Amino acid sequence: MAIEFNFFNFPIFPVRKCYVFWAHENIQYATGRSLEECLITDFRLALRLMDRDDYFEGARAILIDKDRRPYWNPKTIEEVDLKQIDDCFAPLDSEDLAFDWLHGSKQ
Repeated sequence: MAIEFNFFNFPIFPVRKCYVFWAHENIQYATGRSLEECLITDFRLALRLMDRDDYFEGARAILIDKDRRPYWNPKTIEEVDLKQIDDCFAPLDSEDLAFDWLHGSKQ
């Protein structure tokens, strides 16, 4: 029996609720993929999410000012551009994680 979990009703703080979209997409993407493919995707997401202002805004609200009042942009989950989510899964060009050593390549 599968357990149904609704990500969008789960109270999340300090994690940005729109990051739930990325997590949900990542779980769906990972279905049927190899461990190597999943690690590469997680690496892409980690780098891209760290590039967003929200990461630093959440850190400011929790660790620096300790006001627990982040100023998110966009302000609501409904304003999140779904294309930005899709873009996070795209290859990183030369910076992409590689497992050449695992396949016998000597670099």
